[in-house]
Amino acid sequence: MKNSKFKQMKEKITEIMSNNLNIKFILYILILIVSLVLTSIFLVKALNFEEKVLNYKENGFLDYRVYLKDNDFYPNDYLDKDMIYVSSLIDYIDVDFNYNFKIDENIDANFTYDIVGKLMILDEKGSKVYFTKEYDLSENTTNEILNQNEFNIAKNIEIDYDYYNDIANKFKMDFGVETISYLRVYLTVKKTSKSELIKLDNVDSQIYLDIPLSQKSINMTIDYSNLNQSRSFIKEQTTALDNILYIVLTASFILLSIVILSKILYLIPVLFPSKKNAYDKYVNKILKEYDRLIAETNHCPNFSEYKLINIPEFKELVDVRDNLKKPIMHYILKKHEESYFYILDDVNLYLVKITNKQLEREKNGKNI
Repeated sequence: MKNSKFKQMKEKITEIMSNNLNIKFILYILILIVSLVLTSIFLVKALNFEEKVLNYKENGFLDYRVYLKDNDFYPNDYLDKDMIYVSSLIDYIDVDFNYNFKIDENIDANFTYDIVGKLMILDEKGSKVYFTKEYDLSENTTNEILNQNEFNIAKNIEIDYDYYNDIANKFKMDFGVETISYLRVYLTVKKTSKSELIKLDNVDSQIYLDIPLSQKSINMTIDYSNLNQSRSFIKEQTTALDNILYIVLTASFILLSIVILSKILYLIPVLFPSKKNAYDKYVNKILKEYDRLIAETNHCPNFSEYKLINIPEFKELVDVRDNLKKPIMHYILKKHEESYFYILDDVNLYLVKITNKQLEREKNGKNI
């Protein structure tokens, strides 16, 4: 009787331990999730993010004077900009290009620039192109700045108005078409930083002057829209740990996460074995072959209340079932390790106990 009570107590303890392992596993998972979330929150609070922003500005200015041929109307040699000019009186146009670049800190960079004249001959509506040609009005020049924050260009050129006007007039007369013609004179500046951290705009900067051709009188126009502007960019991002409280909290939860993770890794092979052991193979075979005879149960009877009859083989329990016409009950004592198959008949309890240890011993004994 004492042995029976001891066995029942042992079985009860084993059952509780098995259930506790599942509860512990779930609890560890929840603690790990909370710990990782808190680690992330405290780490963000511990870090001080800083961005270094650089600003730079480009400005362009264009001035011109229209020098005149000898005439009886204008006493001066030239006329200032923003006037209307009689084409036949124009000798040449004196143009001054000015460009200024300024940035927040000293940098190393290259500035490449040139001045080009583009002759455009269009239809009378100005929408279709008859003829276009480009003329290099200055050499392509590259200037380097080292450890500086400013760069300037001052360039002067003279435009021979009659040369381009004659081309436009000749085209119009030779082909007998109505045209709109002009010469666009523009300064193009390309800037390139020598540092990967300095993200200068890759778009070429331009200012230009449009000089109408093949007209009795002209009015010139200037365009700065692509040049007079300010830009900014993030040069670099830095982070620093500068809050002691959050640093300590972050380190504490990282350590807790490591400890909990180690416990989870320990329980995984116990609760979820990757390979079926001898017990799993044997019990699964029984359940598959005798499924219609077996009923699963979550209740284990108190053996002390019955006359316990141990059956050595499951097939013998099947014979008992056939004689008594009673169902075979299956109770799992410990997952992947131990379970009971039993039949209750009044005061009698017919029991087959299957354990992985016993099956492994029998297996090893056969191998020997």
